[in-house]
Amino acid sequence: MTNPYTARELQHLGIVQLDTDAQQHLGIVQLDTDALDALNPIAVQVSGALDDQLPLAVSTGTRQRIAAVTIASGASESGVITLDPGERIVGLWMPSEWTAANITIQASYDGTNYLPVISYGAAIQMFPSASYFTAIDAVDADKISRLPYVKLVSSTASGTVITAVNQGGARTINVVVVSQ
Repeated sequence: MTNPYTARELQHLGIVQLDTDAQQHLGIVQLDTDALDALNPIAVQVSGALDDQLPLAVSTGTRQRIAAVTIASGASESGVITLDPGERIVGLWMPSEWTAANITIQASYDGTNYLPVISYGAAIQMFPSASYFTAIDAVDADKISRLPYVKLVSSTASGTVITAVNQGGARTINVVVVSQ
């Protein structure tokens, strides 16, 4: 069986550790927080629970775009995020106002019929906080990247039971989408 992941993805997932020569050959660079701030105009707020000393693998060929989606006041579903082949959602810039809830994913193959995204018997979900950047687990991001139409849902989930949580006002979430 052939491994469907590239060396770059395996490095990012922490499955393999590439030496400096291999990283340079693949175009992977290790950037510290100061270097990221200098290269990216968006400042990342990092929770105190995270170890800011961990290296972050960044491909020099990565393109980034922001897809702004809104959850209407009194609603729980966002507008549609269209993902082109090779694109993946890597994180969410959460608004300063957020009615406490997790985020689950709904997806569609045709842009019309949406269903919750379940993996291994449980809803894929993120645990955002107002005014913070919420990173998406690399494995979940890979699963979501194969879905052409995606909606974010303000909700709570236990296994496959998803309960919508309506937002107390219109909430715009800036979704960071990257492609290589």
